[in-house]
This record gives sequence, structure tokens and C-alpha cells, in this order.
Amino acid sequence: MNGQTPNPGNLSFQPAPVHPFGYSRLDVVWSGHSIPNNGTNYWLKVDVQLNGGSSANGQCVEETLTAGSLNPVLEPELNTFSISSGSINLIVTDVATLNLTNPMTLFSIHYVASPGTSVSFEWDDNPNTNGVFDLTNLVFYDCTLGPNQSDFFPARTISGSIYKAPISQSNCTGGTDAAVTGVNVNLFSNEECSPAQGNQAMVNLSDGSYAFTAVNEEFNYSITPIKTNNPDCGVNTTDVTMIIQHVLGNALLQYPYQAVAADMNLSNTVTIYDAVLTLQLINGTFEAPYRWNSWTFPPAWVYGLFPPVTSSGYQYPGYDEYISHLNLNGDKLNQDFVGIKRGDVDGSCSNCDAMLKEKVTEDRSPAVAAVRFRDQPVEAGSVYELPLYISGMAENTAAIAFALSLPTDYFEILSVKDGALPNLQQNFFNWEAMDDGLLRFACLDFENKGLALHGDDPLFYLVVEAKRNLPSLKELLRLRPDVQDCSLTTSGLERRLLSLETDQTESPVEGFALFPNPAHEQVTFEFDVTADAPVMLYLYDASGRVLSLNEYHFAAGQQSLALPTDGLPNGLISYRLVVGDTNYSGRFIKQD
Repeated sequence: MNGQTPNPGNLSFQPAPVHPFGYSRLDVVWSGHSIPNNGTNYWLKVDVQLNGGSSANGQCVEETLTAGSLNPVLEPELNTFSISSGSINLIVTDVATLNLTNPMTLFSIHYVASPGTSVSFEWDDNPNTNGVFDLTNLVFYDCTLGPNQSDFFPARTISGSIYKAPISQSNCTGGTDAAVTGVNVNLFSNEECSPAQGNQAMVNLSDGSYAFTAVNEEFNYSITPIKTNNPDCGVNTTDVTMIIQHVLGNALLQYPYQAVAADMNLSNTVTIYDAVLTLQLINGTFEAPYRWNSWTFPPAWVYGLFPPVTSSGYQYPGYDEYISHLNLNGDKLNQDFVGIKRGDVDGSCSNCDAMLKEKVTEDRSPAVAAVRFRDQPVEAGSVYELPLYISGMAENTAAIAFALSLPTDYFEILSVKDGALPNLQQNFFNWEAMDDGLLRFACLDFENKGLALHGDDPLFYLVVEAKRNLPSLKELLRLRPDVQDCSLTTSGLERRLLSLETDQTESPVEGFALFPNPAHEQVTFEFDVTADAPVMLYLYDASGRVLSLNEYHFAAGQQSLALPTDGLPNGLISYRLVVGDTNYSGRFIKQD
């Protein structure tokens, strides 16, 4: 051996302040060493074991921070610096040539354990693992090793509840503070170090509560609820009517949550444009703006500070949809949120928990209004303008919405045609849905004049082409409350569910026929005359008012009477044809 004998010194663990990112830190310190620079090649070897060298106990070493902590004095002669969650191994060659200090921190271990568990640090007790190795003379000098270390990580709890706005909602099961269920609650962490540290997620329980019971201290967290399914669930004609009444100043919204629900374009106030977007949400044409979700979740304490609604220009304050905790240092309970369904201004609290579009449709049995159509036979290849009527419609009706379907094997929907509804607009319809045999319609009285229509005035005409010969439409045309809201609402916020009704075609009468029906330019009556007798034709409008009375004379036999219809109003026309002692009566539809 040449010259002085090296003193390998001591290796020890020294706890250090927690890293700003949240990781615990343990310094590996070399002290009391003396390595002569006498031409002999001395290597330093350090081997630290975590939890006995196994990573199966749930601890995690943050490798980037740990690697970056290597003392730069060692870098010129660094041979090995291997880092895992089970062990850390350091080998530095020819340490005598380095500018060593005494004591010196070789590196710092940045680590975390699974909540509720411990992580232990031990020196590898195998021979020739922690010390100075004389490579020239093949002699190993063991360092004096300090005591092992252990660190326990308590499991903290972050919990709370998610409920509807704290008001009494009479049409909402559960009443005051009813739970919002089916919410994906995310606990986001600033650091990911698997399996000990990272993001967590759960779906809240049926009472609205959530709880993360295995959370590490020191890290930063944000609690973020998300619920995006069934965006049009709970949205109906009452909601869009409430928006327009608020904007016009006729009936202000009562609660801040209603303004949040009505704000479809996320402008923090309610405008006519929000009413337009709500109509689009109903009929399936809505395109969500950036960061729009079907539910929004202000923290409960933040919502509690919202000012009351006092004017149509009310603006609610902006808010974050999360709760943050920096450098967590204990349990955080009662981290509550208020859940507000976008578009559901009246708080109707429909069942919107289905992850897929599986709505619970409303019972139609109490419906006092109806979409009505006239049943008729159709021929393949022919185009028909089918009038659609609304019965049970109040004079102050403000909004109407419904969806109808026709099987695409039997019909192709071509278009719609104006009827008696004033200001029929393109955006009242979902045109793309027509390719799938769906008529989706939603309209609003933007001018607050009422959508009053007589029960026998067609709302509009559905233009279809028949693909098959069919004796009837009755079993084919269907109301689809499973697709969208089917209701009307008055300016006084009375909502009436819509059903579907059929006007039956009169049964054939022997010796009599009327065609076409609907009639455009003329309608033809065919009938038998048994003897030379006067023929009287009476026409009435839907209210029973006489439109015309004409007398004709025909010889005995089968006769035909072609009546021009250009002087008749559009809609349902009743007739009575008197041929001698025989009366024929019924109805036909006049269409331009």
C-alpha cells in the first residue's frame, strides 16, 4: 500500500425540510472522511435500501428530484447513480482527486409513502457495499453507518357533499338541499408518484356525499366535480319562457342559481341569446361553448355570497369550479359544492343521472294539450303535406316544443312548410335529425305577443314522401318525449305536457267519395243520385261558420262535383252534402 491509509468516515441519514412540491426529503451525508491523494484509485460506494429493498410496500422515490440532488462535486468521477423506489446505489471513482468537503451531502432522497403506511431507510448490510474501495490494492474500507430511519405518512381525509341550490324546490324529490348524484369527483394532486401519490376520483354517493380517506399531507390538491351526461335533461319550455320573461323584465328570476342555469353562453348574465341557445339545447342543435358542461359546481360558500337577483341585467360573480388546498396539513371536511344544471332554470330536477342517454320520460297521462294530425292513406312515391295542429293551446302560449318520428323505411321527411304559426324560423327545427326520421321542433314567442292559434289552424305542415302504400299513419307517427321535451308553456309559466292525437279519416260510405284530401286546387265529390233531385253543398269553417251554400241539379246516376278551393281558408273544412233525402257529411283539409 502506498502512503497514507484512507479514513472512510461516516455515512448517515439526516431528515431535511419538505420539498416545495410536497415530497419528504432525507439527506445522505458523508462526514469524518480523509482520502489521501497519493496516486491510489479510491472509489466511494453507497447503497441505501427502502423497505428492505422492495417497492411492493407502496413507497415511491421521485427520481428526477433525487437525481438532481447529486452533489456536483461528484459529477466528474460519477460511475453509477441508480435510483428506484426500492434502492439507491451510488458509485464514484477516484474520489481523492475531487474537491471534497467534510461533511458533505452526497444526495437527497425525495420520497412519499402510501397514506397510512411507513417507509424505512436502511444501509445495505451486504459486504463491501457502503465504504471506500482501494481499487489499486483491492482493499475495502467500511464506513461507520448511522442509524436507519423510518417515516410514517398519516392518511388524511378530504370530504364533502354536492347538493342543489339551498332553496325549497317543490318539484324536486328530496326537497331542500337535495343531493346531486352521479357526479364524478376528482381529487387532483400537483404530483404523480405511483403508487403512493397521485390523482384520485370517485362517483359521489346517493346522498350527495364524497370522501377521499387516503390522502397524503404536504402536497397541493384541488377538488373538482364534473357531470357532463344528458345535457338537455330537465330542460323544457318553462325554462326558456322564464329566460325571456326575465330579459323582458316581466318576471325576474327569483334565485341566483336560476341566472347561472339560464346563462348558456357563460357571460355571467342572462340575455335573449341565452333563450335562443336553450331552444337549441331542447331541439338538439346546441353547440356548447368552450368550458360549457351540463352541470356547473360553485363551492357552497362561494354560492352563498352571490347577491340576490334585483334586475333583468343581473350579473352573478365569476367563480372557480374547484376547491384548492395548498400544502395540506390535516383533514379537510365539509368541502361542499352546489350543483346547478345548465338550462334547468325552473329547477325541475329531472333524473339526469344516467351515464348514457336513458332519460326517465314524463308521464303523459295528465297531458291537457296535444299535437294533432289527420290520419290518411298514402301511396308510394307521392309527396304529402301533413298538417300538424296543437290542441289545448292557451292564448298566452309562449313556447312550444315536441319531437315526432316517422320510420325511415316508410317515409322520407323532405321539409316543413309554413302554417298559421307566426314567424316560423329555420332555427326552430333540427334539420339534420330529419334524415333519421325525426322532426325536432322548439319555438319561443320572442316578442311576448303569444302564440295563439285556433285548434284547427295548422301549426305548420310536415312535407314527406311515402315509400310504401299505407292505409293509415296512426301507428307510424309517434311522439318522442324520450328524445326531447314535449310541452308548451304560457307566459304565466303554466306548463302543459303534450300528447299525440289523431283525427280519424271518415269511414267510407257506399255510393260516396271525396278526394284528394288534403285538397289544394280543388276537391271532388262523387255520389249517387237515385232520382232527379236538387243537390245542396254546405261548407263550414272550424268554428262552424258557414263558408258557402250552393245548389246543383244532376240527373239520376253516379255524378261528380269538382269544387275549386281557392276561395277557402287553409285548415279543416267541414261539409254537408244533401242529395235528395240522403245526407253525406265529413271534413277535409284545405292546403295551398
